[in-house]
Amino acid sequence: MSAARDNWPAYDTLEVTGEDFAQIGEAFEREHRVSRTICGSAGLRLMRQRELVDFAVAWIEANRR
Repeated sequence: MSAARDNWPAYDTLEVTGEDFAQIGEAFEREHRVSRTICGSAGLRLMRQRELVDFAVAWIEANRR
């Protein structure tokens, strides 16, 4: 192992799984503006990503055990 890898900083992070992404998305859409459109045959949702990430972090902290 290289010396550089021995000095990596440690930090806390949320566990990332997709199991509750649908719930997070539904909750986000109830509280924030989400535009819908179609591109080809795909349905798209357009939203501000910083708002979504901040919302998701707060939701996960409040709802995951």
